Amino acid sequence: MSDQETWLISLSIGPVQDFISAALRTRDLWFGSHMLSEVSKAAAIAINNYQGAKTELIFPDAENSDELKPLEVNVANRIVAKVWGDKNIVKDIIKTGKQDAQDKLKDFISTAKGRAEKKYGVSLRDKDTDDIWSSQADPKDLLDLYGTAARITEQGDKGYQEAKERLDRTSTARKNSRNFSQSAEEPNDKPFYGLPKSSLDGRRETVLEKIDDKEKDKRIRRRLRMGKGEQLDAMGLVKRLAGENPDQFTPTTRIAIDPWIRKIKEAENGQHDLEKIRAKLKTHADALLRAGLMTHVKGNKRKDELEGIYQDVPFDAGLLYQGVLDEAIRKIREEKSSNELEILKKLRNKLVSIWKNHGKPCPYYAMLLADGDNMGRLIKAAQSDTHHKKISECLSDFARSVPETARKEAYRAHCIYAGGDDVLLMAPLDTVLLLADELRKAFTTTLKDVADDLKQEPPTFSVGIVIAHMQTPIGRVRRLVSKAEKLAKDGFKETDDPRNALAIIVDPRSGAEMSFRAKWERDPAQKQDGDELNEQKSSVEELNALAKLYRDDKLPSGFGYELRQIEQLVHDMEENEQAQKIAELEMQRILNRKNQSGGGEKVDGDTIKDVIAHAQQKQENNNEIFDIESVYKEHLIARWLGAHGEERG
Repeated sequence: MSDQETWLISLSIGPVQDFISAALRTRDLWFGSHMLSEVSKAAAIAINNYQGAKTELIFPDAENSDELKPLEVNVANRIVAKVWGDKNIVKDIIKTGKQDAQDKLKDFISTAKGRAEKKYGVSLRDKDTDDIWSSQADPKDLLDLYGTAARITEQGDKGYQEAKERLDRTSTARKNSRNFSQSAEEPNDKPFYGLPKSSLDGRRETVLEKIDDKEKDKRIRRRLRMGKGEQLDAMGLVKRLAGENPDQFTPTTRIAIDPWIRKIKEAENGQHDLEKIRAKLKTHADALLRAGLMTHVKGNKRKDELEGIYQDVPFDAGLLYQGVLDEAIRKIREEKSSNELEILKKLRNKLVSIWKNHGKPCPYYAMLLADGDNMGRLIKAAQSDTHHKKISECLSDFARSVPETARKEAYRAHCIYAGGDDVLLMAPLDTVLLLADELRKAFTTTLKDVADDLKQEPPTFSVGIVIAHMQTPIGRVRRLVSKAEKLAKDGFKETDDPRNALAIIVDPRSGAEMSFRAKWERDPAQKQDGDELNEQKSSVEELNALAKLYRDDKLPSGFGYELRQIEQLVHDMEENEQAQKIAELEMQRILNRKNQSGGGEKVDGDTIKDVIAHAQQKQENNNEIFDIESVYKEHLIARWLGAHGEERG
């Protein structure tokens, strides 16, 4: 073989599930995503900087100097490169990439173990004959690394395209051909059989020695951000301790409460009330932090800013919820910590008048997961490495823009992961729809030119959103948002138009889960002049307009549930026109006798007109079939998205 043979190589890194989805806290989710990205970067750098042959990265974009820097941009977990050399060189390059990926993970593991033992005084179960730490913390066992190669057999774009197709087929086949390690001994033969399981996912045993109620052990729990009874396996400990600063991870409580804080700021005399909250928390911050009752929130910084976007109340803000505060008072009373108890009682006294003036904060927030549609088709249409690099560059540009977009004052969200066409973030309820729409438009715009060059339609963007309680385990929320994203892409049934859609799942603390799906854009033929609510709007824009009616208290909060009763009334009617007429009359009757949410004023005529027109528009969009079920579900979802103060669920 000639030394100047040209190859395409691929290195896939996983498993994504173990690194990302196994999580109880925002920190676990964020650092799992970050760790997988940094491991992928290490492999990409090793391939790009290989000394024994010429290499050229295609995915990720190595032309951008920031792409491979730590903490800058997330990198997807598949690396593609062009290599010049013989088969042995190709094998060595893949081997080098794998080794550097394992070494990077080993660094994270060593950092976490060192901090646990030396900085925090954590006792690990690492003295058994069968070392439980080593059994869980070996990078060779933790990482799935699949390397493949395809030789470019002829010059020009045709040879490149044919090699790329073979590489993709081989990569898929390799990932489906699992490596199985030697079968383990019988479980009860192991010295750690019967140990408590990790609280992150329940799959592996704890690596922590027993932590009891002694003062030292309480401090350890606070430092590890562990609740009572919580256990961590090796990777769980890495997620808690390998990061630089635990305060950079925004808790769900701070995301959920943000609309309430903004509402207070905008209210008459609201700045005074907000200052009272801030002063009370800052005055006693040290004591509350030591007691594990509160955490700082310093992350999510905009460029060139010293503080994060939550500086108005730079704490997790959980104590501003009555239920959380009352539970904290109960626990502190049991522990007989008189100083902290007095602080919490005074805080509660301050909050009583604020809750009365501004309502109580809503304990729900949104998690968003998005993915580009038909990216495989666009990549397949690329006939040369130049086109593939252009696609890679566009994806890099988009991913790099996502965190800053999320931080905008209009959205105040926190990006957890943005790599390629994948996005995972948390957002307040009142901004998540608009943020999703901006990301969708940015994604399509970023890829439009390269798609035009390849004579392809620009890829679209499917978004899944979960509305979840702030105390719901983050792992469950992560699984539900994956379900929502799949619903956005596939629809409820086979006849639904796939992809280019938004799906929302509401996961209430009590009550049944509910789902909603809408296409981002309406067929232009269905658009028509109309009222404020539905004039020239897509289904998603209409949902946002409905949510605004609830947010502005122009609709009673229980209206959606009364619409459900109408659905039961007309459900069995055979005459579609008759069912529609009765439903519209009932809707008008209900709204005419209802007051606006939280007030004594009647629902105004324009709002009633908008709501009826919206239901009629839904019928036109549904081929003249009246579907009151979709109308009431949309109102229920809009009510959740419009929540700003009152506690729900």
